[in-house]
Amino acid sequence: MLYPARVAEASSRGDDERPATRTMWMAIAIVVVAVLLEAWSRRVPEPLRVDAAATRFSAGRALAIVERLLGDGVPHPVGSAANAAVRERIVTELRALGIEPELQSTYVCRDARVCAPVVNVLARIPGRAEGPAILLASHYDSVHAGPGAGDDIHGVAVMLEVARVLVEGEPGERDVVLMFDDGEEVGLLGAEAFVREHPWAKEVAVAINVEARGTTGRTSMFETSTRNGELVTRYAAAVPSPEATSLSVEVYRRMPNDTDFTVLRKAGIDGINLAFIGGVARYHTPLDDLAHLDPGSVQHQGDTVLAVTQAYVQGPLPQRTADAAYTDLFGRVMLRWPARWSVPVILLALVVLVGTAVVGRRRGELRVLGLVLGVLAFVAIWLGAAVVGSAVVELVAAAHGGVAAVATPLPLRIATWAAIGLATAGLSAFVGRRIRGVELALATWLTWAALGLAITIAAPGAAPLFVLPVVPAALALVVAARRGRGFDAAALVGLAAFALAWSALPYGLEDAFGWSQGIAIAVPAAAMASPASWAFARAPRGALRPAMLVLFVLAVSSGSTAAIADVHDADHPPRLVIVHSTDADDGTASLLVTPADTPLPTAMRAAASFRDRPATPLPWMRAPSWVADATASDRAPPTLTVRETTAIPTGRRVRAHLDAPGADRATIVIDDRTTMGALEIHGQSMPAPGGTGAWTLHLFGLTDAGIDLVLQPTSPEGVPVRVIACGPELPPDATALAAVRDETAITSQWGDGACVSRTTVL
Repeated sequence: MLYPARVAEASSRGDDERPATRTMWMAIAIVVVAVLLEAWSRRVPEPLRVDAAATRFSAGRALAIVERLLGDGVPHPVGSAANAAVRERIVTELRALGIEPELQSTYVCRDARVCAPVVNVLARIPGRAEGPAILLASHYDSVHAGPGAGDDIHGVAVMLEVARVLVEGEPGERDVVLMFDDGEEVGLLGAEAFVREHPWAKEVAVAINVEARGTTGRTSMFETSTRNGELVTRYAAAVPSPEATSLSVEVYRRMPNDTDFTVLRKAGIDGINLAFIGGVARYHTPLDDLAHLDPGSVQHQGDTVLAVTQAYVQGPLPQRTADAAYTDLFGRVMLRWPARWSVPVILLALVVLVGTAVVGRRRGELRVLGLVLGVLAFVAIWLGAAVVGSAVVELVAAAHGGVAAVATPLPLRIATWAAIGLATAGLSAFVGRRIRGVELALATWLTWAALGLAITIAAPGAAPLFVLPVVPAALALVVAARRGRGFDAAALVGLAAFALAWSALPYGLEDAFGWSQGIAIAVPAAAMASPASWAFARAPRGALRPAMLVLFVLAVSSGSTAAIADVHDADHPPRLVIVHSTDADDGTASLLVTPADTPLPTAMRAAASFRDRPATPLPWMRAPSWVADATASDRAPPTLTVRETTAIPTGRRVRAHLDAPGADRATIVIDDRTTMGALEIHGQSMPAPGGTGAWTLHLFGLTDAGIDLVLQPTSPEGVPVRVIACGPELPPDATALAAVRDETAITSQWGDGACVSRTTVL
């Protein structure tokens, strides 16, 4: 028999408590070991020194390049003098390797929303034979707020160190194109210029993009082109310490985030996207600097890039084959299979589980009502535990004014996991009084198989989360059913497989989002614990109480520690961007501090008369800002001077010139996009985007010479065009506010700035 009812009844009476107690502690141990193994596997390798063998990638040598490229460490956004200096240093590094680069200078507009002048640095390492080339890509521009050591000067240095290995070694079978592109941060403009205009783009067969979203962590292959089966196989064979999951590809394709790889992929170029994402608190801030860049992360990135590049250069080119479902296990081995197999395999596992339930029902070991109640109970246990875990995060965040565990995440991590375990144990014990352990276990796996089938059909890349645990669980349970014994061992096998398959997900989500999205971490953490519910349901009360007491003490003590620990520290300060905004049309001015979901430090609030309610006064601000009245800037406002107006069949053609003194970027806002048929900048024509609403166009890399525009209003009446010109120089009241802010917080993304706006009716 699978798990006789009389054994369950005996266990509940205390006649046979030892096996159930032992099974409960084994279930707890499996989950804990999986969590600890995943934490251990996330370590980065030891960086190699500058005197490492010439055939090896050396983080020591790469970091020396980063230091040389960064120079004085100031931000170097597109179009700036600092960016030109970084570009010249890249050229110097290439020439030192004996590689003569070329510069691709052009003006680019993309998606009718952003334009800038870009200068790509391109170079080529010749192979032995003519034919398709391999592209290595990284960008060298930074955001306005930080020097971009991680994002993405480290990628530039990785490529240069890889290029050194390739140049000093035997020539490869095919050429390697190096693209150090410009303007990525403002809208992927350098990559767009490459695929649009440069002849080498048509020769590229496979691209490897090198990125980062933070300053530490292991490198993951988080995105691929479609039909990636052979790409994944070659990656898994080449990389000694692979980290990749098809789930990330599935998620990334549904997110608004983009990298240069987006442009390459849309241009029909196959390839992979590599990045590390730890230390996201420093991303796009002044702390994305050399001091905070993890040498071990650079080593892992470099080892990965070199291994994959050599595999593509020396071996046959990967062909487009069916998409793969894949995942790594603790960064040591990759499991993969054709994605089209996933649905049939899960469906077969579901059939096996249903068959096992039918056999159990016929033997009298299971009740149909028990299985139905088991499914409902499992869902309640899973979601209830997730809610409890999320509540812990929210309580800790509330104790800190809405933000939690930026600098010290470990106490909150332990508290959340312990609370989830406590909720799982308590809810399972409650339902265990009404449902047999075998019914709850089979209901759990039937639910996961059905849920996995539905999710895999909708998102094939998510298959590893379900194939890897459901198949072993189904096989182990059917073996136990045939033998008439071994149910505990079979259920533990399923739990172990589930814990192994899911243990990386909560950590990955924490790296990606931090604890600002507690529910996103709690749901998969609770899912990972859910297959242990049958063990808690069967456990005698005498054994369950100490387990729950341990979990309760851990949750309370760690949660209390998280509630009193500093949320931020010198390496993880809060982000507060200061913008001084002057409206030249009415002479009013405001001080804006964003985002408003970060509490204003007392000193900042005292330095200006901030209003009680936040607002969103500027069109590019996604989040509301704290707003205070300010003194208008004495900087000259932008002027849009009409040079010529010509009648055309669709309305008018207006040639104009934009001057924006003291500004390095500007935003053009047309309140109703239907009133403008098209807009042309530096010969780049942009039809108005479809639909209604405002058309917002960002121009970066402005100079004192201004810029020529051609607008095509469709209306014979005047069309209001608002120009908001921004520069880094702050007026006195904003400077005073920044001086107070700098003691407790840092700027980010586009950085502090002063904007002056004026509306011209065309």
